Amino acid sequence: GMLMAAALLRCPCDRIGETAADAGEWALLGYDAGRISVVRTSDVGGPWSAEPMDSASIGKALEPAQALVSTSHPALHPVTALAVAPDSLMVAVGTSADFVVLVRAVWAEVTIAREHSVAPSSAGPTTARRPGAAQGLGSVFSGRAARGLAQMEHARVVRPRLEPWRAVQLPRAGVSSVAFAMGGRALIAACWDGRVRVFDASEGLEQTACLSWHRMSVYSLSVQAGASGKDVKFASGDKEGRIAVWNIALDE
Repeated sequence: GMLMAAALLRCPCDRIGETAADAGEWALLGYDAGRISVVRTSDVGGPWSAEPMDSASIGKALEPAQALVSTSHPALHPVTALAVAPDSLMVAVGTSADFVVLVRAVWAEVTIAREHSVAPSSAGPTTARRPGAAQGLGSVFSGRAARGLAQMEHARVVRPRLEPWRAVQLPRAGVSSVAFAMGGRALIAACWDGRVRVFDASEGLEQTACLSWHRMSVYSLSVQAGASGKDVKFASGDKEGRIAVWNIALDE
């Protein structure tokens, strides 16, 4: 399906046990079918690699099925926004069908099999290039095979499992952007009806404020970096190019 939203998820340090060799960085991918997938970025190559790639490698990079470790269907409608709480234990999901959903990221150690590159023996045979042979990109790609052989190994890793937890339906207001604030306690949602809604994420998505200033759909949010106290400053931008700056606080 169509990729509608993306976010990065990092394993909390206290979830990494002594036997876990790798926690890694994970990409959250939200699709138009209401599905969220989690892919470990270190398992997926891509055009950003400095190493030349042949057509087979490019095809593998664009199909992250082997790295896919968790899929959740928190909504029946397109996922339009994703945000990760600072502690990486909660994910906020916005949809085009007026829903905001909180999804738990449950981290657990598992054993996986993965490819391990082994350097070729220096005593092995070499292939000489015949006179007149092409020296273009094909010769560069063919050199990849001589750099190492792939073997399977088992490793302990920490990976997330997504579990839908809470949901709230908004009054005819699709969601274009979501963001956590105040250390994950507050969740801010930019909505298509021109309003910015604030929820108390620690109390199961209780709406604490509905900010009305924009005249058209609100499409973007930017939250003050590092703000984890009782109040926060953030900006919102709308369809007609107007920007508002807000200061909000949650009562105890």
